[in-house]
Amino acid sequence: MANTELSDIFVPEVFASYQMNDSTESTAFSQSGIVYASPELSARANSGGMLTTIPFWNDLDASVEPNYSNTTYTDVASPQKITSGEMTARISYLNEGFSSSDLNKELAGSDPMQRIAARLDAYWARQFQRRILAIAVGLYNDNVAANGGDMVVDISSTTPGTIVAANRFTSDGFVDAQYTMGDRAGGLNVLAVHSIVAKKMAKDQLIEYVKDADGKILYSMYMGSRIVIDDGMPTFGTGVDRKYLCILFGPNAIGYGTGSPKTPAEVQRYPERGNGGGVEVLWSRKTWLIHPKGYDFKSATVTAPGLSPTWADLQLATNWERKLDRKDVPLSFFVVNA
Repeated sequence: MANTELSDIFVPEVFASYQMNDSTESTAFSQSGIVYASPELSARANSGGMLTTIPFWNDLDASVEPNYSNTTYTDVASPQKITSGEMTARISYLNEGFSSSDLNKELAGSDPMQRIAARLDAYWARQFQRRILAIAVGLYNDNVAANGGDMVVDISSTTPGTIVAANRFTSDGFVDAQYTMGDRAGGLNVLAVHSIVAKKMAKDQLIEYVKDADGKILYSMYMGSRIVIDDGMPTFGTGVDRKYLCILFGPNAIGYGTGSPKTPAEVQRYPERGNGGGVEVLWSRKTWLIHPKGYDFKSATVTAPGLSPTWADLQLATNWERKLDRKDVPLSFFVVNA
């Protein structure tokens, strides 16, 4: 009896309909409001090329005193004007393939290719989140290198083996990190931390839990900020002296758009491989434009083949330049020991 394979039943259009084009919605960062889907960025992700320019309007200048009305006919007031700027962003063209031999299905008693197809959404959601974190590290590195660390509060120990309570996560340090935004400190309402830091917070009974009517935990909070826990959060160093980067985000700190690969998904069949046993490969492709508010991507280093920035490229300080005033960038960084 003939064996029906994934390549026999795979219909790209149907697959695309049940594989969410926007699998990023399932990530903790999206659910907390840190990232947002931008129709403008999606349009630019579909425009072709590698770089795109995103224009923006600056706010009205409230530092200038307004005009004062009078009754003098010859007095003429001069209006202010609104100014604009632009940010440079880079599109990423991504793909991944997953293969399995026909014999694997017979030996395992189930089809690994079906499992691969079912887990593709979760795979891309994790990839999306890792790119967000790589971008955040790049912004942190740029801020330390180019802006005097005006977005950073670092209470970690600078001397190995000398960690004390004041170097660990504290409410004072958290508030200091918020107030790097000055009078806009209240705009930072999401706190992303490594689970090691979250464990310390939980032991210190700093975390509040928001539950539904059935008592199920929906999410956790700290001093009015929603907590996102991710073990992919950046760390520096090793062992007991390791430092942890906590990130405070405001709403819509990072925008993203999705492009349209010519063939988003397809299956290749190789009947001669596996010494004639047959092998299938499922390929999936994404075009993403992910960009933080208020920054240029400089493309100083884009690793070969040089089309899309890697995680390492996104973390480089030299690839980022802040275009807006510090208060207009809804991000802050808090460095602690565990």
